[in-house]
Amino acid sequence: MKSSLKQFKLKREHITTVSHTQRMVLEVPEEARALFKIFDHSQGSKLEGDAHSIIDHPEFTKLRNKLEKQGYIKIEHEWINGDRVVKPFSLNGFKFKKHMQFPCASAMDIWLTVEKKRLIKLKKSI
Repeated sequence: MKSSLKQFKLKREHITTVSHTQRMVLEVPEEARALFKIFDHSQGSKLEGDAHSIIDHPEFTKLRNKLEKQGYIKIEHEWINGDRVVKPFSLNGFKFKKHMQFPCASAMDIWLTVEKKRLIKLKKSI
């Protein structure tokens, strides 16, 4: 008897990215300051600024970590969109087979949108 596929669910609004801002303060050694003309005497040895980026929605990150902990995916930490499925499962009704890519939230959002449209078009043609 074949075992049933493990089902995972995540609210659709959590399969996305969110803005992330981080304050950066860099201590620049004296010898390095001489290489850059951006320093004046009032700045001392620090460069400060905000770094803006996007990250996966926190709920998507929780699911991703849960999937790895339970042995469904292998997370790749060296580059983005490198996660791989190691044990089949389904997310919101979409099946992930062994060796498939498990993308980041923004790529997953696009993939689910395209796949949903494809399935609707397929059903209409039947």
